[in-house]
Amino acid sequence: MYKPALIVVLVALNLALLTALAFVAPGPAPAYAQAVPQAGNYVLVTAKIQDDHDALYLLDLASRTLHALTFDMNTRRLQYRGARSLLADFARTSAPAATR
Repeated sequence: MYKPALIVVLVALNLALLTALAFVAPGPAPAYAQAVPQAGNYVLVTAKIQDDHDALYLLDLASRTLHALTFDMNTRRLQYRGARSLLADFARTSAPAATR
């Protein structure tokens, strides 16, 4: 006779504690990119480029270039894939907007 009542009380207590935890618990912590000072004027960003492959992008703020690197699983090394001049890229895309 006491066992079913005890189970109901314990389930109700668990639901009350879970509800209280949902209201009291803080949300997820904010994510900050590059929270440390920019000593070298570089920013590193990773991105998914294919299903099983990621790329490492290195942004050189001084020269305004974006460098791309990938990881080769066979040689276990980073491979340099090339660079883009952000000044040239943004100058091309912003030129039509400036002439309007």
